Amino acid sequence: VNGDTTATALTAGPTLATAAVTGSAVGSYQITVAGGTSTNYTLTRPYGTLTVTRAALALKADPKSKIYGADNPTLTVSAVGIVNGDTTATALTAGPTLATTAVTGSPVGSYPITLTGGTSANYLLTRQNGTLTVTKAALALKADPKSKIYGGSNPTLTFSAIGLVNGDTTATALTATPTLATAAVTGSPVGSYQITVTGGTSTNYTLTRPYGSLSVTKAPLTLKADPKSKIQGADNPTLTFSAIGLVNGDTTATALTATPTLSTTAVTGSPVGSYPITLTGGTSANYLLTRQNSTLTVTSG
Repeated sequence: VNGDTTATALTAGPTLATAAVTGSAVGSYQITVAGGTSTNYTLTRPYGTLTVTRAALALKADPKSKIYGADNPTLTVSAVGIVNGDTTATALTAGPTLATTAVTGSPVGSYPITLTGGTSANYLLTRQNGTLTVTKAALALKADPKSKIYGGSNPTLTFSAIGLVNGDTTATALTATPTLATAAVTGSPVGSYQITVTGGTSTNYTLTRPYGSLSVTKAPLTLKADPKSKIQGADNPTLTFSAIGLVNGDTTATALTATPTLSTTAVTGSPVGSYPITLTGGTSANYLLTRQNSTLTVTSG
């Protein structure tokens, strides 16, 4: 009264105290007033209240990912806004529940992670859902190895899908099938030819396309000494051979990289009888050679 202020009314100020501290839990805490003197006033000291309210705490479902066909990862939550040295375990009196619609076989895409429940004595909770992302699995479309004999038609080219999961088959895994090709043709010489895989698409797989090989192997070819005859006392006839098994329009000249050698033990004066004609040597890039001997017959005329 009388135009006084607190400063002029009091000859000594009071002391204020409360049991609340930085880490005090949510609740009401008494503020006490002690001491203080005044010449002109009879003092009373009613207490006050310090109210500790809940801090804001966001429970956020952590984003997750998995590869198509894999089991779901463990769903987890992060608590954003923790204070006072709390942990998620100490901040919550009951943990939240996390769930997702994604299952082991869910196709590639994004699936919600829903967060519900959870309680806390000291925090005002908000809840943020998350996302589980299913990514593509790796799938190799590998050209199968093939072989054919020189001069033959190309075999049907095929591929294998390596890395299928979730009970998928090639038919269910691919939305478009790949194309296979090779430079080898009917007349390609012996050797190895690349089989390439191109194209093919999939919703749930990341595709790689390893190439394969088509092996052209040697065709069988028989070099057969031709049978010969002569009259006793005559010179030996010219020894010849036949190539049996030629393919691809080849001739003896084109089929052989070196011609064989023919010889016989018969000479001009050999008596009547049969004499071996032996065939040796000869090479070929595209044929697997077998060699058959024959006979030169000396007659009496």
